[in-house]
Amino acid sequence: MSKIKSFVAVVLALTMVLGLAACGGGSNGGARKDIIMVTRTEPSNLDPHNNTYLTAFMLEPMIYDRLVGKTQEGEIYGILAESWEYLDDTTIRFKLHEGVKFHDGTDLTADDVVFSIQRGETATGSKTFLQYFDGKNCKAVDKYTVDIKTYNAFAPALTYLASARGCILSKAYVEKVGDDVLAREPMGSGKFKFVEWTIGDKVVLEKNPDYWGEEKALVDKFTCRFVSEDASRAIEIQTGACDLALYITAENIENIEKADGVHVETTNSFEGHFVGLQTSKYPFLQDVRVRRALAYALDRDAIVQAVDRGIAETMQSHFSSSLPYWIPVYSYDYNPEKAKELLNEAGWNWDTDIEMFTGSAGQTFMEAVANYWKQIGIKCHITVSSDSTVTSSEKGVPVYYLTSNANSGDPDHGVFNYTSKSNGVAVYQAEEIDRLLAAEKAEIDPAKREQLFHELQKVLNDYCGLIPVSTPKCVYGVKDDLKGFVPDHGYTPDLTKLHW
Repeated sequence: MSKIKSFVAVVLALTMVLGLAACGGGSNGGARKDIIMVTRTEPSNLDPHNNTYLTAFMLEPMIYDRLVGKTQEGEIYGILAESWEYLDDTTIRFKLHEGVKFHDGTDLTADDVVFSIQRGETATGSKTFLQYFDGKNCKAVDKYTVDIKTYNAFAPALTYLASARGCILSKAYVEKVGDDVLAREPMGSGKFKFVEWTIGDKVVLEKNPDYWGEEKALVDKFTCRFVSEDASRAIEIQTGACDLALYITAENIENIEKADGVHVETTNSFEGHFVGLQTSKYPFLQDVRVRRALAYALDRDAIVQAVDRGIAETMQSHFSSSLPYWIPVYSYDYNPEKAKELLNEAGWNWDTDIEMFTGSAGQTFMEAVANYWKQIGIKCHITVSSDSTVTSSEKGVPVYYLTSNANSGDPDHGVFNYTSKSNGVAVYQAEEIDRLLAAEKAEIDPAKREQLFHELQKVLNDYCGLIPVSTPKCVYGVKDDLKGFVPDHGYTPDLTKLHW
């Protein structure tokens, strides 16, 4: 080859390389048409009604459509629903978009919506969430009109339907393949189709080219990989092996921020971490002075720093400050002398040995709590167990570690533990709490509902059946050029909008 030809060949090669680099990752003709995400937990299945994993709550809305969705600001918008209206306090009529197709080419109709609500009301994973919906009396008015019934007036109805629990399944597909196949081979009408699931490794989705809506998937392929080790997830995003990493821990934030082309994004979560007090079965906890003393004895700010290493905020109410209707009402700031004074007033038996329970995830948290109580002379010991029934109403222990995650975005979702009918707190003589919980569920007027939640938070603070400690932050590792990512308070970001 002559020198001139060699020179031209080199120039052309460089031009091609630079051209590819310039458009790499672009959404219009760029080299990247796929996205890889890593998260820490593999779901048990991808059946919207039979799992409790946040990973599934992220992936299911990619595969399935819901009647409505919810913005980060809490605004409800239509997806399958072209419009909706309240016919009365317990009936919402939805008009569906026509021409919606499931991935197998069959029509999505009102019958599928009724089937999904009825199934969700009774299914293992979703019945505590969808128990307010009266599936038996939901009905298809015509092929594209459906009436959704609730047993009573239920203010969070649209918010609950906007969650992953509100995914609409194909009645024909579920009846044909059964629950076991559905769990591993989900089939919906969403922007992405299920492709494969490699157990212990990944779930792969691909763009649905025939999606009925105007907003289609912006990439051809989405891979969700399961990486349980915190350090390994951090390395994945640092080295560019993935594009989005969830559950970044405090010790890995600095290294990610130092790496080229990636950064960390955080937001307060909807989650709360509590010390639970089983007041119904233990007389010594039925004296409010004792419960308040246990609260005064805790330096919650120090616990947050020690346990969460600063990537959390100290709770000032019984639910996260990221939720609607939150007000700062917590009134038991660290005061060990006040704690001992209250215990003496209550006639505390200083020989009492308090049993404390936690799973492994809360061990460090409860050890910090126990340390503060021991400093004022309270005897206590911790049982670490994977047996969740230890906290049930039958086997209850006096003190336990409790987490609550209102990832639907409605505070009602996060306060179910506070009712006297709950197996969690099982509170003693808490009729006022029950009354307020029932009232806020039934109140459709946002201003009146806000007043009820403000009152509820004050009553919960005074009652002190739970000691709120921390709200952890959601921490994500993100490639700089990934577009469409909005950090979510519930660790369930909308993955359908991601692109390059």
